[in-house]
Amino acid sequence: MDLSVNEETLRNFFSNYYNSVSGTKIIIDPSSKISKGYGFVKFNDPKEYQRAITEMNGKILNGKAIKTK
Repeated sequence: MDLSVNEETLRNFFSNYYNSVSGTKIIIDPSSKISKGYGFVKFNDPKEYQRAITEMNGKILNGKAIKTK
């Protein structure tokens, strides 16, 4: 994930595809205060969560492909 992506950007990106996105969290290095390049997306609907793992893998966000697990 691009290091410039913040929680709002990530939430808006996933919300364009899934209605049940309820939150996001970008992991920040505590000493440098810079993104570690990964984050989490929370869903209210488990079916959308499962779909997102498959459907969003490889999508481009801010010029870089994202990986889902």
